[in-house]
Amino acid sequence: IVRAGLAIKTERGQYLDRFRGRIMFPIHNHFGKVIGFSGRVLPEYDTENMGKYVNSPDTPIFNKSRVLYGFWQSKRPIGEAESALLVEGQMDFLLAFQDGVQNVVATSGTALTSDHLRSLRRLTGKIVLAFDSDEAGKSAAERAIDLAGGSDFSVSLLSLGKYDDPADAVLKESGFLKKALEKTQPAMEYYFDRYLGKEVLSDIDKKKKAIRVVLMKIRALWSPVERAHYIRELSHLVNVGEKELEEELGRLTEGVEKRVQTVDDTIST
Repeated sequence: IVRAGLAIKTERGQYLDRFRGRIMFPIHNHFGKVIGFSGRVLPEYDTENMGKYVNSPDTPIFNKSRVLYGFWQSKRPIGEAESALLVEGQMDFLLAFQDGVQNVVATSGTALTSDHLRSLRRLTGKIVLAFDSDEAGKSAAERAIDLAGGSDFSVSLLSLGKYDDPADAVLKESGFLKKALEKTQPAMEYYFDRYLGKEVLSDIDKKKKAIRVVLMKIRALWSPVERAHYIRELSHLVNVGEKELEEELGRLTEGVEKRVQTVDDTIST
C-alpha cells in the first residue's frame, strides 16, 4: 500500500493514510484497470492548510501526466464524435458524462501534456476546451491551446457563460453542455477577443504589445496553412498589412532565438 501511494511511512516507521477524510475517485489506465486515486477532502475535514484534492504520487504503475481521467470510458464516444471535450476535474467529467456528453476526458487538475495529446491523437485531431472560467482556468486553457495547436490539433473553446465550471453548468442546467458544443469558438478567435479589444486597438503602445502576444500564439501553430490564415485575419482586425505583421513576427522570432542562444552560451561556460 506504500508503493501504491495509499499510505505514507513516517521516519518513525508509522503508517499514515494519505487519503484520510476524503472521498475517493479511482483513476483507471486506458484499459480500465485502477492504477491510482484522487481524493477530495470532505467538508468537515477541510482547512485552509490542506489541498482540496490529493492525487496518488508517481508509482511504478501511475504517472498523472500520462493518464487522462475517464479516457477508458470515453474512447469510443470520442472516436464516434471525432472530437474530445477536455475538462479539468473529475466531477466535471462525471457530471458531463452522466448528462449525455460522453466524448469527454479530464486532466485531473494537472496541466495538459504531450502524453495526453498522444493518447487523444489515436482517436481525433479535434479538442474542445471547457476549463473553469476563473483566471487560473483561463491560464490553463492558454497553455493547453498552445501545446495542442503546436501538435497540429484543431482547438476550440466552449463558453460556460454564467457558470463557474462544467459540473456547475450540468447541476444548474441539464443539457447546457450539449447546446454549448454546437457553438464553440476557434482558439485563435478567442485570443483575438481576449487581447485585441477596442480599448487596446485605440492605443498604439497597447496595440503593439497585444499584437506581439497574438503573433507569438500564431507562431506556435504547427500548420503553415493555419499560420497564414490567422496572419490574414489579424491583418484585417488590427488594420496592419500582412507584410508588416510577418516582419514583426520575424523580429520577435529572432529575439527569442537570440535569448535562447545567450542562455545556452551562459550554461556552456
